[in-house]
Amino acid sequence: MRYKPGFVAQVLEELRKTPNIRHVCSKLGIHRSTLYRWRYHHHTFNKALTSALDFGRDNINDAAEAVMISGIQNGDQSAARYWLAHNSPRYSTKQQHDYLRDVNENIDAMLREPTPINLEDGAFDNLFDIYFSMEKSRGEKMAQDHMAPIISFFFQGEADLEGIFYVAYAEWKAEKISLKKRAEAADKKKKENYEREKKEQAENPEHPGFRQPD
Repeated sequence: MRYKPGFVAQVLEELRKTPNIRHVCSKLGIHRSTLYRWRYHHHTFNKALTSALDFGRDNINDAAEAVMISGIQNGDQSAARYWLAHNSPRYSTKQQHDYLRDVNENIDAMLREPTPINLEDGAFDNLFDIYFSMEKSRGEKMAQDHMAPIISFFFQGEADLEGIFYVAYAEWKAEKISLKKRAEAADKKKKENYEREKKEQAENPEHPGFRQPD
């Protein structure tokens, strides 16, 4: 698809409402690679798209945070524990500390041995894993503050490549979370089937034998 200012404006407006490239591209009937190409070749669009995504994410984050705070105020202990674990070092878990240690070790290794960037060979994958681990251990805001100078160094200050990285990371993260949810749902269904067969066998001795799930 050709770069058309009118259509681009529609893309940006949708991203301000729903800051997810995959969703917006599907809704508007374009491929994600089209947006990545536009972003790489049109510096103005690159800046506008980054701004639209930031605006949308800030709104979603504010809404999510408001829900969590409301839960805390209403005595939701799960919300309170989550807030403390991600906002107070005093309540961080050993797992979170381990994540942070592993992240820092990976970053040090990458900075000692920088790898030439090739957009076609998955060069972003290591940074994706590091960024995701940092978000899990310290929260999105601290991860962003910590990773921004590292990403800038990795791409040698090339704003276009940095922009493409952040968009691609958002897509990678969404896909990773989606795959995890599908795997958890499949595992839950397998266990439910096992429990149902176990119950049926107990109630009916003639019921065929069942196999314990892996």
